[in-house]
Amino acid sequence: MRAGAGLFRLGRRRLALSALLFAMAAAAPVCAQPAAPAANDYSQLEAWLCLPGHPGACDGDLSLTVVQADGTMTVQPFKADPNAPIDCLYLYPTASAQPTGNSDLTPGKEEKGAAWVQFARFGSVCRTFAPVYRSVTLAGGFGGKPTTPPDREVAYRSVHDAWTYYMAHYNHGRPIVLIGHSQGAGLWARLLKEEIDGKPVAKQIALAVLMGEGGVAQQPFKSLPSCTTLGQIGCVIRYASFRAGSPPGPGSLFAISNGACVNPAALGGGEGVLHPIFLVYTRKDELPWVDTGAHVATPFVSMPGMLSAACVQRGDRDYLSITVHASPNDHRVHDIGGDMVIGGKPAPDWGLHGVEPNLAMGDLIEIIHAQEQTLNAAR
Repeated sequence: MRAGAGLFRLGRRRLALSALLFAMAAAAPVCAQPAAPAANDYSQLEAWLCLPGHPGACDGDLSLTVVQADGTMTVQPFKADPNAPIDCLYLYPTASAQPTGNSDLTPGKEEKGAAWVQFARFGSVCRTFAPVYRSVTLAGGFGGKPTTPPDREVAYRSVHDAWTYYMAHYNHGRPIVLIGHSQGAGLWARLLKEEIDGKPVAKQIALAVLMGEGGVAQQPFKSLPSCTTLGQIGCVIRYASFRAGSPPGPGSLFAISNGACVNPAALGGGEGVLHPIFLVYTRKDELPWVDTGAHVATPFVSMPGMLSAACVQRGDRDYLSITVHASPNDHRVHDIGGDMVIGGKPAPDWGLHGVEPNLAMGDLIEIIHAQEQTLNAAR
């Protein structure tokens, strides 16, 4: 989707700051909240970025170029599966450029771009749902001077309303995958804790993918353990990603605790080769992806065997350690983008937050595909 690619390019600098987003909001002191706002109306199509059967942010050109180490490039067309047996629900990170502390339910190019880059390709293995929610905005998350103060309860209430409407009108007993990044991951985690964990509906949760939640102590769920095997149903994948040579410091808000880190490339533990799917424009200054200068014509690109990951414990903190493997004979770029930069300076305690969902996108899609096989075998 060339329009989608251009849309994301316009908003990517704001999206690159999405780490500051939820972490600042989550770290703020909890004050007395006003009365809960009126229910948000998710019967309106405009309140959904992605909704099966309706054009939205998950549509358009999602084709992928696979770049091998010898420079060979192969284009893989994208094919959605409208009959997939699993529903995937996505919450985007802090992206809204609205001047208020919380966004309204009218999405901007930033939210649309986030859904397209981080989520749309999951349509190959599931029906895709992405509600617009009243997120804490970039202005609210930065602690600047938004025209209204940010309110985390407003954000959560809209997510709760979207979930309630989805369950009443769209689910019909189908298995569910929850996918969230940063602020979105934190909101899913709260919904899981308050509305799902330990209740009958928990049996419908095939998988929860919580990336870059923010905050340190991610408490385990009672009825949803960490994923350990391919094809496992009813489990959780949590991770925050950092370069192997730049681990999180003691002040990082994204390294997690309680042994919660799960490596999508090696569910049973240890190191595994990642299958990333990056937006072509991830690279700084839009440099070519191969040393021949050959142009990647698709919106997305993947480089098999270039990245590996392992969950690492450093003191009481867990994180997904990312290693880039490049040799002199590798004709691809020898590094990736995605490092957080704040105020023009590298922010090592934010790690690779900017590309977190894309680092393991191929692995996560394969995990959901394996769950479909498990569910089909059980029928």
